Amino acid sequence: MQRTLLPLTLLVCAVAAAASEPYQPYQGIEQGRDGLPRLVFVADNHAAEPIVCSVSLAHWYSAELGHAAPGGAVRAALWLDPATGAVSLLNETAHRMPVEVLWCGFDGRAWATRSRIELPREPAEAEFAVTCKEGADRLVCSSPDKHR
Repeated sequence: MQRTLLPLTLLVCAVAAAASEPYQPYQGIEQGRDGLPRLVFVADNHAAEPIVCSVSLAHWYSAELGHAAPGGAVRAALWLDPATGAVSLLNETAHRMPVEVLWCGFDGRAWATRSRIELPREPAEAEFAVTCKEGADRLVCSSPDKHR
């Protein structure tokens, strides 16, 4: 019985000691856009219904970039790290949130009708654009030069 109480006692003491330490936020978060070229994402809506574009961020979070009515466009600023190819969205405190996936879909059912959009991984132009049209059962977004 004493052998089983010792590990439990040590665990309780460790938790109590950790709880008495002041909270230290994670210090490895990169902040700001210094040295990062701005990428303006544009999704032109050529579909007959509204669209919404979003990004998947690290750790299973997503963020909406914007909505566009038919004939409109979603525009959003992203930031590219030329050294690593990482694309980031800045939050309200200017923390860099790495973007894993970018997609657009029909508003109200965006995930089910999504069209995945490739992110640029090297500096080329300050803007990358897609044209979004209706497909058979989902939105289809592609670069304007791929329509030719």
